[in-house]
This record gives sequence, structure tokens and C-alpha cells, in this order.
Amino acid sequence: MINKIRLKTYALASLSLLAAAMFFNIQLSAQTNPEDKNMKEQPLPFDPEQSMKYLKEICDIGTRISGSEGIVKQRVLIKKHFEALGARVLEQEFKAIQKSTGRPTPMVNMVITWHPTARERVILCSHFDTRPFADQETDPKKRKGTFISANDGASGVALLMEMGRHMKKLNCNIGVDFVFFDGEEFVFDPDDEYFFGSKHFAREARKNTQTIKYRSAVLLDMVAGKDAKFPIE
Repeated sequence: MINKIRLKTYALASLSLLAAAMFFNIQLSAQTNPEDKNMKEQPLPFDPEQSMKYLKEICDIGTRISGSEGIVKQRVLIKKHFEALGARVLEQEFKAIQKSTGRPTPMVNMVITWHPTARERVILCSHFDTRPFADQETDPKKRKGTFISANDGASGVALLMEMGRHMKKLNCNIGVDFVFFDGEEFVFDPDDEYFFGSKHFAREARKNTQTIKYRSAVLLDMVAGKDAKFPIE
């Protein structure tokens, strides 16, 4: 029994880490004799150039702040893309009140479902809203400028859009949900609250534990930064 549990846990973890493996273009192949020079490596189907095209398409929309016209356009783009690939697209509508604004803002999480009948599932997720301002910019003069957010938000969405082209080929009894969180960085003031979308998703997930059992998750955030460094916070 213990071995079965370990095997299932390993399979779930491996599926979740597939996203990271694809992004870094790791070559996953059967063990072969390293001295056999005639053996060709089998490349992963993930196409980084296509992913960059998706990234540009998202950035061409402009800023995508929660509650804005830009994020509505991005939702339309995401919905059209994944439905064309055969996925089920669910939208979680909710409202959030930020402390610094004091007014409710409409927000929408997007859940892209593959193999929807499977109870046991894993999550690959990213936020798809942009910060209102580039307040983390090292140059103070740029902190109130337009923030397109190619890396912080759009890169994770673009990666999952490319992964989606290969998901129907995934033959397993574990379901996969791509989740795009809204309102994760809807901040105007240092004391403002983060993570509206992921908190709402978690609350909704707790209500459905009889039909859905999430086993693991991978967050894809800022995955396209060149020479990126992430200090421990």
C-alpha cells in the first residue's frame, strides 16, 4: 500500500514539474549508452519561439490591470486559444476591495481544464494581471510609467498557451488545470493587499473537495527574465 502511495505521489510530482522541464528545454529520453554517437536526442515538442509569439500578442494588448479593458481583451484571447485546443474554460467571477481605493473591482480567474472527469488533479498556474505602476523599477523616474509586464505575468501565460497545444496528447488518469489568477498584483500602495485571485480560487476549491482533489501545484511567475535573481523574502 505504501509503495502504491509513493508511486502515485511521484507521478503527480513529475507531471507538475513537466512545466519547468519544458521551459528549460530539458531533454527527457530513455537511458542510452552515452558512447553511442549515432543515437539522436528526441527534442521536446515545446516550441519556445511559438511561446514568444504568444508573449508578444499579449503585450500588444497593452496594460492589463484588474478591472480594465486590457485584461478583458486578454481573457478573450485566452478563452479563444484554449477552447480551440479542446479544453474546457471556466471563469470565476468575483469582486475585491483594495484598501487604498475603497471600491469594489470586478475580477475573473480563468480555469483551463484538461481531462475534466479525473478527480485527482494538479495545477499549473500564473497570474495574468499587471501591476498598475512599475513601482519596483530601480529608476524612480519610471515608477509611474506604463507597465506592459512582459515577464511579470505575461511570460507564465505565454508558456501555458504553448503547453496547451500538447495537452490532449497527455495520456494519463490525472487531470490538469491551468489556472490564471486575477488581482494578484492590484496594488497602489505599499500596505495594499496582494493575491485576491489565488485566495478566491482556494476558497472555491475547498467547497469542491468531494469532486476535485488537488494533489500538487506549480506556479509559473516571471519565468522569462534574463539572468533573473530571486532573493529569499
